Amino acid sequence: MSTMQALLATAFGEPSEVLTLGEAVIPSPPPRAALVRVRAAGVNFADAMLVRGSYQVKPSLPFIAGAEIAGEVVACGEHSTLHIGERVAAQVLGFGAYAEYTIVEDRRAIRVPAAWSWSEAAAFPIAAITAELALRAADGLQSGDVVVIHGAAGAVGLAAVELAKLRGCRVVALARTPERRALARSRGADHEIDANIADWWKEVLRITAGTGAQAIIDPVGGETSVLSLRALAWRGTLCLVGFASGAPAKLPANHLLVKAQSARGIYWAYDRDDARLEDIQQHLERFASSGHLQPIVGREYSFAQGVEAIRDAESGRSRGKIILRVSED
Repeated sequence: MSTMQALLATAFGEPSEVLTLGEAVIPSPPPRAALVRVRAAGVNFADAMLVRGSYQVKPSLPFIAGAEIAGEVVACGEHSTLHIGERVAAQVLGFGAYAEYTIVEDRRAIRVPAAWSWSEAAAFPIAAITAELALRAADGLQSGDVVVIHGAAGAVGLAAVELAKLRGCRVVALARTPERRALARSRGADHEIDANIADWWKEVLRITAGTGAQAIIDPVGGETSVLSLRALAWRGTLCLVGFASGAPAKLPANHLLVKAQSARGIYWAYDRDDARLEDIQQHLERFASSGHLQPIVGREYSFAQGVEAIRDAESGRSRGKIILRVSED
């Protein structure tokens, strides 16, 4: 039976202690899925949580870490709509990305432009789909509405900036350094705010003449989420896409009540709404092929540097997506 190289978690714990580069069996594609040769993998904050056993799901040990890939289809399961040789990017189902080969379900595969590098393609799926879902969660978002984006220089933040601008929204980007704020502005942000300022929400109210934002996209969590309610408009929506601060927010329900606000969680890893995912994928494929979306790659690491790449992703200091180069010609 053929084997491949993979970054394996042999126990739950610190990535530096439990992740090893070893051998794993190359899987066979089930129906409506394909076997993909992984060229590059996106590295996400959630990968470290999964390895530590602190994520929402806990896989059986040992398991292959990583959740986001780009590569070419090399074999197809029965009834698959993918074709051998196609360039695809995808979120795999929770884990299994840090390997030379992985299984990609048809419904999760996004065909990527030939002009993109493998690293650019691997930086695309989780960030773009998460950002699109967050914007759709803010029901009734219209051209001219204000969208506040925390962590605007991260992968999800940059995708959200671009997708919000494609809707005609005014974008307020928060980031902690001038360089990161400049990056968000280069992708279309209309206003920028220093996220280090304790009362940043007052600046949002100033920008919006006191009305607040119609939507706030928050991958940070903790106190940031609580303060976001102060910057949110009447009937506005707080879209929770992660907890990079390390702590979920304890939202005061009275704020939600008196301003008729909503807080929506964005978590699609195990979403079974095939029609919705297919619609989003086609939507993003059209934007990508027309040049409207361009993934930003941060630092790149070799396959053997997987632990270092995860540590970098956890730091939150990278601009764009951190990439693991898995196999190269």
